[in-house]
Amino acid sequence: MIDAKSLEQAKERLEEIINAERIATEDVKRKYIKEWYENILWKRNVPQETLDFFSKTDLSDSTVRKYLLSDTRLLFVRETCPLLIARGSHQIILDLSEGLVVKVSYRDLDRNGTFTIISDGFMQETRDILSSEGIPVQEVYACRIHWENNSTEEKIIISDGKDSSYGGLLRGRYHLPYKLFNQLREKQLVHLSNGYITSDLREEGRYQVIDYSDEIARTLINYDEIKKQYDVIYEKLMQFANNTKEDENNFLSGKIYLIRSGHGFKDGPENAIKKMFLLQIPVDLSREGKIVMGDLDHVRVFR
Repeated sequence: MIDAKSLEQAKERLEEIINAERIATEDVKRKYIKEWYENILWKRNVPQETLDFFSKTDLSDSTVRKYLLSDTRLLFVRETCPLLIARGSHQIILDLSEGLVVKVSYRDLDRNGTFTIISDGFMQETRDILSSEGIPVQEVYACRIHWENNSTEEKIIISDGKDSSYGGLLRGRYHLPYKLFNQLREKQLVHLSNGYITSDLREEGRYQVIDYSDEIARTLINYDEIKKQYDVIYEKLMQFANNTKEDENNFLSGKIYLIRSGHGFKDGPENAIKKMFLLQIPVDLSREGKIVMGDLDHVRVFR
């Protein structure tokens, strides 16, 4: 259980890390925005919707140029950041010390060796629903990473956050806020991203953490128990996915639904669900291993 004091200390530590990375990547940010501006100006490698938006604007106008070059809330984290402890296909994990980490989504790893941080997140809703169904899942606490006083001239601060309801967004027929460009052009992006503070599954070095592997799980003394847990949870999650298929876009019945998230697997929910399972392997192999649902960003679960 993550107590309130530990959570506040974790947010303070995250604030220090993000601000240090903001300062360390200023040159990268300027190069990135300059290249973005030039690509728009010369219509190179830019989505048509972007060009359509700017076709109504004089790109030589000093106000537009200033906006594109400086008035942006892009944030980068270096691949060499000393507190970067893991990188997934869509998230990086930063060490906050005292047994806590933060997971933040990124868009890509560019040639400058930096991750572009983006806003993405319904992880807390997913976690809360799975937990209510008796599925062992990590605690997660959403936090907002945003500019002080809604500026780009001052430091970044961390505050409490609660991600939106995915089901509510679908039922309200809202567009999901995945496209970074749309967030920038509308200039309504108060926060940079949802960060998710959670426990460090390494548990002070007592465990190694990997994606679930049945071959490796078989080496653990409690394999039978772990495999039984895996099968029960997988079957339950597939039922949530089948609810989605049966009800299509009419998510009003009160059932629990599961869909793939906006990245990764394109062949249905099976592989996305499998990627959610993590295995804690004890350094002392005389101890029992653990299975946990820790990679929650591969799916969206909602009512």
